[in-house]
Amino acid sequence: MTTRQKVLTIAVVGLLIAGNIFAVSVGQPAPDISAQHWINSSSQNLNINSFKGNVLVLEFFATWCPHCQSSVPTMENLYNKYKSDGVAVVALSDEAYATVNNFVQSYGIEYIVGSESSSRNDYGVVGVPTVFVIDDKGIITWIGSPETDQAALDQAVADAVDAMVTAPVGVGIITPDTTVPNNVTQYTINGTNDSVVGTMTWQNQLTGSSGSFPATNSWTLNVNLGDGGNLITVTGTNIYGDEGRDSVVIYRAILPYTDDIHNIGLLHFDAIVTNTWADGSPDCFIAVDDNSSGRTACAPIMNTSNDYWHIARDDSTMPSFQTNSPYSGNYLHFDGGDAIIVTNNAWLTTDNMYLDLSFKLDGLPNASDNYMGVFVVEPVKVYVQNIGGNGRILTIVYKTATDGQFMSSSKTLTLGNWYHLSLLITNNTEKLIVGNDSEGFQTTTKSLTGMLDVNMDYVVIGNSFWVPSRTFQGDMDEIRWGTVIPEPFSFGIIGLLSLLIFRRK
Repeated sequence: MTTRQKVLTIAVVGLLIAGNIFAVSVGQPAPDISAQHWINSSSQNLNINSFKGNVLVLEFFATWCPHCQSSVPTMENLYNKYKSDGVAVVALSDEAYATVNNFVQSYGIEYIVGSESSSRNDYGVVGVPTVFVIDDKGIITWIGSPETDQAALDQAVADAVDAMVTAPVGVGIITPDTTVPNNVTQYTINGTNDSVVGTMTWQNQLTGSSGSFPATNSWTLNVNLGDGGNLITVTGTNIYGDEGRDSVVIYRAILPYTDDIHNIGLLHFDAIVTNTWADGSPDCFIAVDDNSSGRTACAPIMNTSNDYWHIARDDSTMPSFQTNSPYSGNYLHFDGGDAIIVTNNAWLTTDNMYLDLSFKLDGLPNASDNYMGVFVVEPVKVYVQNIGGNGRILTIVYKTATDGQFMSSSKTLTLGNWYHLSLLITNNTEKLIVGNDSEGFQTTTKSLTGMLDVNMDYVVIGNSFWVPSRTFQGDMDEIRWGTVIPEPFSFGIIGLLSLLIFRRK
């Protein structure tokens, strides 16, 4: 540009601003910005969306322009005065990087400067310096000169800061928390980005895998899943280094699993010496049950540690062992008149417990009572209910002896299908997961306001304290219960990770 052209450009800028002769005006969305090189920025991929959530003071300038040179202190003062309030100051020039960088270094400029930018054409700027104030929602709120309108510019920035909507750094996962079958090994996470620059990082807290990807406006991430609660966290930073993050939990169903040190009770039904539980058989002894009802109890040795598992009966038959369990080995069949009593294996503490089992329904409770016992140990009871001819799981956690906290799963249970049930209680929160691979899994969560102390040293499986109408009808396998390690963090994140104590069989 010749000296004459420069003088004419400087002379006309005041008229242009006064007449508002631009491609955009106050109240309109700000056009995008770009530059071949960004100085004083941690990212070389800035655009207008990089500053969403922040007030942006955008200047168009030229290094040869004396008015632009004299405006540098004004822009620097704005930067230092408002940067702690979330204000970004950016100056754009169409000149070469070397020229602009020498200018930045000579004047000690600390705010962001872009070189070789054509964005002034999108804003309709023909005279420099010109400044646009853009609010946190991307709307232009002021246009003027940083040299002649210093007071008005400062007031415009202050007004935009006062009106600014405070928001976290814009990492946004739009994929909801969900449960997937065990055969799903990879899952796609989708999200958006409003103000993150450079790259985003991610980590699966369950598997320990991690990585990074470009911070585009919308993004897709494919993550390999482990068994249990996959907590995927995505993190990014804005131009100021402020960090934002968002998380999603993808729960991959856990298949039946092996013995674990956290198990208090464990029933595989695979180590029985015989498949017949008859009173007086070599594998049993006769004893009166704790209820003193006159029924007999049979206690076979069921595993290598010689723990005795007491079987109580309410009719003339015992729970029978069936072969070819879908989880390998045998499974236990309840004919509607049986129950298992397991002594000396109750939970030792409250608010620190899990239950896990597989089951298949052959029948449903009658309408007059509508409770079919699955598992009972104070202060927790698990039932099957008849809801419209289909089964549903109901849990009750007692706060006092007469104050029960009810939670119902919305998962529909069909007769003849095997299902998996996982119940986890910790940090005053209860989480119930019910389902199978083919039908999917349903997760239900409830906050608890307290729990009754454990006051019994045995558990009942397949009944509810000897109410004949509440005996289980169907099959069970892989029953286990035990403790989890309490964590001081939120159940939604850590509670699912506690399921790592379960490992596949």
